[in-house]
Amino acid sequence: MNGLPLSTLVLGGARSGKSAYAESLSLNTLKHRLAALSRWHQDHGFPDPTKALKIRQVLKGIRTLHPAQEKRAKPLELEILRGVADWLTSATAAAVSRGDSANALRHTRDRALVLLGFWRGFRSDELANLRIEFIEIKPGEGLTC
Repeated sequence: MNGLPLSTLVLGGARSGKSAYAESLSLNTLKHRLAALSRWHQDHGFPDPTKALKIRQVLKGIRTLHPAQEKRAKPLELEILRGVADWLTSATAAAVSRGDSANALRHTRDRALVLLGFWRGFRSDELANLRIEFIEIKPGEGLTC
């Protein structure tokens, strides 16, 4: 290495506990870089400098001075949901009339996933991991997943 302190190399840190990269990189990016450096040091038999108090202080300062903005998706409006569901229904009907069973099944599946995801409040990863064996339909009670 070139003799610069780790906080300067990774975080751009100065003695003040500030980071030159704090405004341009997210805290998670900086933590990933530290994790990579930590792993490199461990793999090569060197002591891990990322555990130093100075590094923790710089990260704490970054977290305080540059709090992460919560990213929130815009809510899906019912009219848009209705439009998507209606389009998928008409696309399914058109595929059936053409004898295109693959697209008819795909549109039917997509409509079911959109409606299930919306009304059950599923996140995208929950929908992607949903399996038929996890779904149970109980008369009078509805659907459980």
